[in-house]
Amino acid sequence: MSAHGEPLQSERHADAPGLLAAVESLVNAEALEAGRDELDDPAAIAGWLVRQGLVDAPPTLAPADVARLHAVRDVLRTLLAANNDDAPADPRAVNAVLAGLPLVVAVGEGGPRLVPAGRDPLSRALGRLLAAVVEAVASGEWVRMKACRLPECRWAYYDRSRNRSRAWCSMETCGNRAKARAFRQRAR
Repeated sequence: MSAHGEPLQSERHADAPGLLAAVESLVNAEALEAGRDELDDPAAIAGWLVRQGLVDAPPTLAPADVARLHAVRDVLRTLLAANNDDAPADPRAVNAVLAGLPLVVAVGEGGPRLVPAGRDPLSRALGRLLAAVVEAVASGEWVRMKACRLPECRWAYYDRSRNRSRAWCSMETCGNRAKARAFRQRAR
């Protein structure tokens, strides 16, 4: 594990497929344990949106956009944690955050799909991520997207295990910590 608390590149498994990789990247831009956030200002977010292919050119963002992105990220982390046998997400709280990111059905040659209906670049980009989440839920792929079971970590990852039973971002660090903690509690 790196000094910042995230798994080393060698420990990380392949990124999530398609736009789910951007969901993973968004959640992992905040290293909870290290108290570090790579997306803490409008310029950083604009650059991230371009790198993820969610916008063509860096948009002009306001400080309020930072809070919007963080709120969506927190909801996504909660949903990922729920995929890892954590408490289910509160639908009212999730819907309250996501209400400002409308999606509409567009019919094209490939059939119907969800597309963002937001007017500003950040809403459209976040809408694209949410559309990818909805499509992943529909395909059954979403259950493979998880957040590390260790509460102080919550690193996002795509569970490629055959039986979808992976619980930690890294067995060598978070898995060992959790098992040692459980052992100490049993020994008391």
